[in-house]
Amino acid sequence: SGGVPQVYNYLFRREVLRGDLGLKYDLAKSHQVEKDGVTWTFKLRTDAKIAPNGKGVPERVLDSEDVVQSFKRMADKASAAKAYAFFSSWVDKYDAPDKETVRVVTKKPYAWVEENLGDNLKGAIVPKEWLAKPAADFKQFAVGAGPFMLKTILEGEGLRMVRNPNFYDKERPYLDGYDVLSFKDVTTQRTALSSGQIDSYLTADPQEAKDLQKATKGLKLVETGSTAYNSFWMNAEVAPWKDARVRRAMS
Repeated sequence: SGGVPQVYNYLFRREVLRGDLGLKYDLAKSHQVEKDGVTWTFKLRTDAKIAPNGKGVPERVLDSEDVVQSFKRMADKASAAKAYAFFSSWVDKYDAPDKETVRVVTKKPYAWVEENLGDNLKGAIVPKEWLAKPAADFKQFAVGAGPFMLKTILEGEGLRMVRNPNFYDKERPYLDGYDVLSFKDVTTQRTALSSGQIDSYLTADPQEAKDLQKATKGLKLVETGSTAYNSFWMNAEVAPWKDARVRRAMS
C-alpha cells in the first residue's frame, strides 16, 4: 500500500503528517455540497495524464468515467475494496453528467464523505483500462496519473518508484524517485530508522517518540491530530470468527 497514494490520483487528499492543511485537491479542482445536504458535486481538472506504463494503458487524460468506474469497483463487494463499507452503507448513487463532472448522492447527510474519498487507502481513482485488466495484474502492479510511476515491486521487501514525466504539476514531484521498504516487525523497522536506512517511522506512543528523538541525531518529531483509530477485524468466513458467539464476546 505504500505506493498507492503516489501512483494513483484522488479527488482530493487528506494530509496525514500536516493535518492542519486539511484537504488538498488532486484530480478534483473544486467540490461542493448542494443545499439538500446529500448531493456532492466534483469538478475535475483536465490535465491529469496517465503515466508511461508499458501495460497497454494509453497515456491520456483521466476523466469522469475513470472516477465512475473506480467508484463501481469500490461499491462491488466482490472486489474487497476498503471503501466498500462506505459505499454500501452511505452512498445512494453516483454519476458523471459530463467528462469534467462527477456527482455522489448519499442516502442521508453524512459528515465523513470527504474523509472516506480522501483516504489514501480508499479513494484511489484508477484508469478504466487498468481496472479492466485481470485481477492478478491489478494486484501485482499499478498504473495511474499520480506523481510517481511504479518501477518494481517485491512482496515482503518493498517497492521502487520513479518520477512521472506526465504529472500535471511540472515542478513536482521534487524527487526523481524513492523506495518504500517493508519490515516484518517493528523492532527491525525502528533499527532501520536509527541507522539511517529509512527516513520516517510512526511511533506506538509519545514516550517512544521522545526516546527516539533523544537517541537519534537529527531526527525531527512531528505531532499532528488524527481521526484514525485502532480496530480489530474478524473474518466471519473462518473459525473461530464464524461463530456469532465468539464475535459477540470479542465485541
